Formats: sequence, C-alpha cells, structure tokens
Amino acid sequence: MTHRTAAEALANDIAVLGSDYGLAFHHCCQELWRVSSSWDRYEAPFGSQERVNLLNESGGSFWHAIQGVLLEHVLLGICRLSDTAGTGQRRNLSVWTLVQLDPSRNKGRLKQRAERPAEKHRLLELGETSELLTTT
Repeated sequence: MTHRTAAEALANDIAVLGSDYGLAFHHCCQELWRVSSSWDRYEAPFGSQERVNLLNESGGSFWHAIQGVLLEHVLLGICRLSDTAGTGQRRNLSVWTLVQLDPSRNKGRLKQRAERPAEKHRLLELGETSELLTTT
C-alpha cells in the first residue's frame, strides 16, 4: 500500500468521480474516518469493564466527563453523516449529498441503502419493533 497525501487523494477522487461528486465523496470519507478514529479513542479506555473499573478507581468523575465528551463526538459525527443533503440554501456533507450527486446508474441502489437506517429509526420511534425484526 502506498501513502498518498490528502491533496493527492482528493485529486484522485475528483479524477475518478468527477468534480462535485469526487469532492463530496472525499470529504464524506474524511468525516467517516474522523468518526471512526473518535470511536477508537472511546473504545480504548472504555471498551472493557476491567478498564472502566480501573478508571473509576483513579478518578471516576474525570473519566466520566471524558467518556461523555468522546461519546458525544461520535454520535454527533454519525448524525452529521446521516443528515439531510441541505436546508434552504445551505448544503450538508452527508450520505444524502452523495445520493443527490451520484452520476452513476447505481443511484437508485445507493438511495435504497441510505433509506434503510432512516426507516428503521422511524419504526423505533413508532414502537414498531416487530417490523424491525423482519426488515433487512
């Protein structure tokens, strides 16, 4: 595996996917990697009961605050990535932006895959858990 700079990766994404879609795809991937990295930073100290017990013994309230900050960062990142494509004149960097910009013939399949988690969330809000068990 060769190393590429961020500028080289961006240039490659634009060359392969086109200007608008390549730019959105590149930055969406960057955000996904940031969220994934934040989850790794969360999971390292809080991923096992043994580690949590050790942290609680060494300064529980401090580590509780750190746990909350890290978890909030991960959850907000996931929310940003699953947000609508835009509100009014403002555009959001999200999966829905990629759905809108996708120039390929697979746009319909991408839209279906993006809608699936939103539908599961809607069913949870309505308390329709039996429906969730049969949906894949």
